[in-house]
Amino acid sequence: IGTIFAIQAVINVAMSQPSAILSDRLGRKPPIVGGLVIMALSLLALPYASTAAEFTVLASVPLAIGGSLLGTAPMAYVTDNTDDQTRGQALALLRTAQDVGFLLGGITLGALAQLTSISTALGFTSVGMLVICTYFAAVARETVRGLAAGLLKAKRK
Repeated sequence: IGTIFAIQAVINVAMSQPSAILSDRLGRKPPIVGGLVIMALSLLALPYASTAAEFTVLASVPLAIGGSLLGTAPMAYVTDNTDDQTRGQALALLRTAQDVGFLLGGITLGALAQLTSISTALGFTSVGMLVICTYFAAVARETVRGLAAGLLKAKRK
């Protein structure tokens, strides 16, 4: 288990800067949507892992990659959509929502897994993530920055 968490930590460290660069170059939505999809699919694969190696390849590594994509883009998205007076409060609210989700998600899904199965609980989580992802992709406005903004301006000319 320690090795699996260490692998995830290495991936998070290695992916942090590239994820931020993707967010700046492509916009905020692609890393958020991509991260949610990768995480949802990795959770669906988790029950099929029967060895530590399978768990690492099927779930742990993709989960860390998806989580890394979600590390910077949501903060950048909030920053892009708030003014100087409310930015700190908005970022604190984002962090609080993440922490509450982490707390309640573990408790709720642990209980659901005990009542049904781990496959059901992880499937429920995956579907929820994909619903949120679809809603965000459809409704959230892109806040284009950096290279993506330059490409967009060039395209409009």
